[in-house]
Amino acid sequence: MPKISKEFVDTVQPTERDLVYWDDAIPGFGLRVKPAGSKSYLIQFRDKSKGGQSKRMTIGQAHRITATEARSEARRLHAKNELRLSPSDEREAHRKAMTLADLTTEYFKAATAGEILTRRGQGKAASTLAVDLGRATHHILPSLGNKPVREITRQDVDRLLRAVKSGATRKQEASTRARGRIVVTGGAGTAKKAVTLLSAIMAFAIERGLIDANPTKGVRLPADGKRTLSDPEGLLRALGVALRIARETGENPNAVSAIELAALTGLRRQEVLGLTWRQVDFDRRAIRLPSSKTGASIRPLARAAANLLERLRSVQANPRPEDFVFPADRKEHSAYGGLPKAIERIVSLPDLSEAQRDALMEFSMHALRHTFASVANLLGATEVTIAGLLGHAQGSVTQGYIARVDKHLLGVADDTARRIFSLLCADAYRDEEPFSEVVQLRADAGR
Repeated sequence: MPKISKEFVDTVQPTERDLVYWDDAIPGFGLRVKPAGSKSYLIQFRDKSKGGQSKRMTIGQAHRITATEARSEARRLHAKNELRLSPSDEREAHRKAMTLADLTTEYFKAATAGEILTRRGQGKAASTLAVDLGRATHHILPSLGNKPVREITRQDVDRLLRAVKSGATRKQEASTRARGRIVVTGGAGTAKKAVTLLSAIMAFAIERGLIDANPTKGVRLPADGKRTLSDPEGLLRALGVALRIARETGENPNAVSAIELAALTGLRRQEVLGLTWRQVDFDRRAIRLPSSKTGASIRPLARAAANLLERLRSVQANPRPEDFVFPADRKEHSAYGGLPKAIERIVSLPDLSEAQRDALMEFSMHALRHTFASVANLLGATEVTIAGLLGHAQGSVTQGYIARVDKHLLGVADDTARRIFSLLCADAYRDEEPFSEVVQLRADAGR
């Protein structure tokens, strides 16, 4: 028999059958390896408090605890059995006592340690965990937090889904940040994400041996709810007018430029606001993000976007590599944080026509990603190319594809940004003498 060590766990391979490898030193301690590749530590013993009844218990998943930790737990359970303190009764009491709030705390501890893996086999990004924690705190736990995990039923999940979908969990309250507020929304999309997170937490409970089945299974989730833009070009035309008026009426330049950069690149909102000068590679015309929703990512930098960034850099006084492209107005070494309110002001400017306001009802920073993709598609770009432009995780597009065909991606990025820029300017300066700045911008975009 082998010694169940880290080296053994790492090297043992799955077979067509469910196999258990028993340790050569600790009686009843073993490693179960399933055909699908999952590995877990277990212990089998005769429960002396129950007349020698044979018991088998899972200690933990091999990707969550080390072999050394599992061996220590096996010895502890043997010691309790010798004292006729049933290990199985201890486990059952723990199962009954743990509430969903307790389980959620354990889940986020494991996720923060990188033990909760995404479908790409990576740990969750810190930004994703922050959103998940907010979703659990404001939607899931108020309804189910005090309920024992073993008592949560599918009916409970159905009620949670209906409550979030109807807006029953919607609220606004002050946050710990200066002048900040927490805005919790509801709706079908939020409800779907809340139940999806709950499903992941319950899957974690199954792995820990706390429950046998996932109560979210079979719950009918709302339709995907992905937004499609009815008129992306009309949105860009109206946005161009709104940005021109906003600039003239004294809107924060950071807000206007951040929106323009998102439009010309397809970057996500947090990718724009968190951008530092170190991440902008002007020589190779690339934006190098050390972390994003899909991990480290390289994006092509269209010439029009590069020119915009060059102008922003010239305005800042000798920016350092670690400085934000869009710095906070007051707090040093912080990113600009006033974009949400600025967007509210920009889309509701009194000088906009009714048609322009209608077009801007679809506007959001995320809508600009859809717009960028739509324009690229209209120009003939393939799905794989668009995935490379936007940093989607499709077949390692983000890292591999751009390294092989960066000239092609740059060409498509240039064409897409040039078309978007022309749409932003199409109605913004109609029937009036173009500003010299616009003339220069158009010249830069066409280079």
